[in-house]
Amino acid sequence: MLKDTSGLSCSYQLTYKDRGPMPPELIFKAQYVINGNQVWEDQNASFQNEAPYIFDGNISNGPKWGIGIYVDVVCEFQIENRTYRIIAKQQKIYATY
Repeated sequence: MLKDTSGLSCSYQLTYKDRGPMPPELIFKAQYVINGNQVWEDQNASFQNEAPYIFDGNISNGPKWGIGIYVDVVCEFQIENRTYRIIAKQQKIYATY
């Protein structure tokens, strides 16, 4: 059964190309969760590194958009003063906790 008890949270994992070590100058800038015309932006993610080539992040206390919807998730980061964005389209919201 699907649960819908609180605001959205979102976790993500970036894996550096060819499993090489993450550049030490990588800076997380923002994460965006997009639901149609609504955008949840968060710049206060918590992080941990499972391995030198993996960057895990998590944001919480988002909007109550419900479950069973599909959203696009954008991770924005910076390396050596260049901004990059990675998008994961059509991510299903299964539950909120």
